[in-house]
Amino acid sequence: MRSNRPGGAVRALNLFVGGCDQLRMTKFLWSMTEALLILLAGCIWVAGTAVASASGFVAMVATTLLPGISQAYWIWSISAATGKVPEPLTMLCATWLGLFVVWIYVRDHALQIARHQAGA
Repeated sequence: MRSNRPGGAVRALNLFVGGCDQLRMTKFLWSMTEALLILLAGCIWVAGTAVASASGFVAMVATTLLPGISQAYWIWSISAATGKVPEPLTMLCATWLGLFVVWIYVRDHALQIARHQAGA
């Protein structure tokens, strides 16, 4: 049976910040992951545009206008042509996806704590 009380990994992080309340800590993690997602998206855009520049101007414009689809295309295209996975672009995209999962978890946890405190 699952408890209604929020907890888990975020509660363990309170040890590092002097025991501040969970809601503030979770909101801090939420905002930090948002900022990292935005910065990482910029890095992925630059890396994708650099890869597309070898194919010409039209490829660069398409990469700029369709970022998610183009990243998957370039990873597939390079790996199909060379037999190797393009390391920097793939790692950046995998890191972004992992951080996005963390952002979803922290956001859900913060909303859960806020609902719990509002009901208490």
